[in-house]
Amino acid sequence: MSTTADIRDFLAKQMKELAMLSDLDPSDESDRAKLAAAVEVAKASAAVAGQFTQVVKVEIEAARAMSEFGVTTGSAALGDQRKQIGGRL
Repeated sequence: MSTTADIRDFLAKQMKELAMLSDLDPSDESDRAKLAAAVEVAKASAAVAGQFTQVVKVEIEAARAMSEFGVTTGSAALGDQRKQIGGRL
């Protein structure tokens, strides 16, 4: 997974799989084990998705700030860009 679309597809697939668990019988020991495992996977996925969302928000904020000050990534004139936004060399 390397793109936001990949992450989105993965999370949608997991939600679909969780929805399918509604057919399981919580009174059945085997089904309870499957449900418990699915809950743990869902918790971990939710935590990862939350962190991913935060990273994307920071990237968007950085892109907006860079755009506001006309800064581009990978520029050979980084020193000039720092001067433009009040930074030190």
